[in-house]
Amino acid sequence: MSDVEDETFNTVVSRSSQTCRIDLLEEIIEDAKDNKKILFQTMQSIMNLMKEVELQEAAAEQAKEEAARGGMDILVKVEELKQMLPHAKEANDMVVHLLIT
Repeated sequence: MSDVEDETFNTVVSRSSQTCRIDLLEEIIEDAKDNKKILFQTMQSIMNLMKEVELQEAAAEQAKEEAARGGMDILVKVEELKQMLPHAKEANDMVVHLLIT
């Protein structure tokens, strides 16, 4: 081969190689863009799930507080009934005593 043919061959191979490299780089860039979109969507999903968890935690805390208040109301009512019981027994005993005599 002559020097001119060698230079032409090397130039064609070099350009071909550069074209392949550019195509490969463009493909890598597209993959990176796709990965970025997927990452962004995944992050949004995670943030939405975290908000949902926070809402559910708040609802659970509110239910816990309401249950505690309900339990306290029951205890207050039980205490009231305990205090009324001796008076009711006394009144009942008086009625029974009156009926017997």
